[in-house]
Amino acid sequence: MKKIILFAIIFICLLPVLTSANDLSAENDILLTILEDMNGELLEGDFSANGLLIERFLSEEELDNLGEDIVEYLDLQSLENAKNTEKTRNGYVVEKIIENSYRQINYFGTDKNDNPMTIILSSYLNEESNKGQTYLYINLIKKEQFNKINDIIVKVKYLFEKYEKNVEITTCLVGYINGKLSETDIDKLSRKTLHKLDCKIVDVYKDSQLVSYTTYTNRIEEYIIAGEDRINLNVALRYNEYDDQTLIWIGTPIITSGY
Repeated sequence: MKKIILFAIIFICLLPVLTSANDLSAENDILLTILEDMNGELLEGDFSANGLLIERFLSEEELDNLGEDIVEYLDLQSLENAKNTEKTRNGYVVEKIIENSYRQINYFGTDKNDNPMTIILSSYLNEESNKGQTYLYINLIKKEQFNKINDIIVKVKYLFEKYEKNVEITTCLVGYINGKLSETDIDKLSRKTLHKLDCKIVDVYKDSQLVSYTTYTNRIEEYIIAGEDRINLNVALRYNEYDDQTLIWIGTPIITSGY
């Protein structure tokens, strides 16, 4: 399972990304505006960052030291509900996988505001070329004040800049509308909202439970290339029968959290 997570991280890192200077606040405001236009209520914000940090296969000791430095820099806090069977350091949970050509350390805790945070360092060696790479993945789930997610974005960008590396960042907010919307209502509401942002709908995916719109808008400067298309905004809706709510995911450039 943990290796699957790594491969997913590497896949996202390999997506071609074109980046220019951007206003983080404006981009996050767009996500909130979409939710408001849909008359939705905010549940949480999800921030993920990943990228190649060091072009070398690290020893267990090196990986440990690097991990502790990053944990201190991001001010990872204790996890109050950690089980007694879990290995902890200063209250946060640590998991390790150590193999001949693959090493990974996972840290689970919270930020200073009790928002769940995950830090994953993965280092692997290509035995044929004898070359290695070390990746860093960070995830923060913000339960409130999504507009203040910029703080962690700036901090993470600075961390990667120290290593002279680029970082791929995705942000997503999750909201809800009470009750169940018909497929027609979902389509009308989504297209009306996306039209306000001059979004070009690149792809629409539908099944019995989910509707997802993959789009591009020039109001968000960063984008990825999918085939011949640019994409940088993803909106998905699904009905939750248990809570009688229509859940909404809004992410840029794509939704990376599970839905």
